[in-house]
Amino acid sequence: MNLVDNFGRKHTYLRISITDACNFRCTYCTSGKTFPVTPRSQWMLPHEIQQIAESFIEMGIQKIRITGGEPLVRKDAAEIFQRLGDLPVELALTTNGVFLPKFIDQFEKIGLNKINVSLDSLDPLEFYRIVGVDDFQKVKNAIQLAVQRGFEVKINAVPTQSTSAKEILDFVQLTQNQNVEVRMIEMMPFSGNDWDRNQVLTKEEILNILSNEYSFSSIPKLKEETAQLYQIDGFKGKIGIISTVSDPFCEGCNRLRITADGKLKNCLFGKREDDLLGRIRRGEPLHEIMIDNVRAKHAQTGGQVLSSNMENRSMIAIGG
Repeated sequence: MNLVDNFGRKHTYLRISITDACNFRCTYCTSGKTFPVTPRSQWMLPHEIQQIAESFIEMGIQKIRITGGEPLVRKDAAEIFQRLGDLPVELALTTNGVFLPKFIDQFEKIGLNKINVSLDSLDPLEFYRIVGVDDFQKVKNAIQLAVQRGFEVKINAVPTQSTSAKEILDFVQLTQNQNVEVRMIEMMPFSGNDWDRNQVLTKEEILNILSNEYSFSSIPKLKEETAQLYQIDGFKGKIGIISTVSDPFCEGCNRLRITADGKLKNCLFGKREDDLLGRIRRGEPLHEIMIDNVRAKHAQTGGQVLSSNMENRSMIAIGG
């Protein structure tokens, strides 16, 4: 049995947030504010995460990405990874990289070889302004370690109108001699991040910056992929642009999300949430509510217009 919505989209990719706690306070996520962390009693426990994941795998999920908050701040993260590593599914991780060296041996052992690292500036002072902590060198070192150990590394950056063209081009340089993918993500609206459409650096604007300096070509894109990739002539790595705001790609979406407190969201921007954790703790089956949730998915952006007053959680509480 598969999870197919009313628009024929087959869902094979599940993102599981294991915590809404984070050691960063990124401006585009929280506007530098401190958000209340969900009480740990309301977080999914490791065996519950495994049980929920198994139910989704039975329904056709082929890839699971672990997210947060910052997933590696959770004290029992290693147990969670071990449990998921025993399942017949492709594993991936999104992290800010600070604690990555502590886990990298385990990731090699369980076959988790796809790691996305958030890095929004290559200038240490600008990095500090954006994330609120002075951990630039730790993140940079973690990225280099993962590349050296043979992991498939993607670097996620959220440029804005205040980002200089030089910063964009500096990111591009990371792909010249190493096989990494640098992904520029248009800033998206969430509760509490003071989103302003005028601050969004769009796909078209990013491409204009690149075209002034480089010759490049676009790479054919699978329907379910979020990033449009570009290859700069002579470079080993790739540039990706995720144009959620200016050029949505919802028609190919194959993603579902589970929050740290066990709620199933069928869209990053959707209001609907179904309580999987409550059902698990009451001993109730999940398949029926999973099917209902997917069938209720809207055609685009959760049925909402992207704006600063959307009804949704904060990014840190969703897991991205």
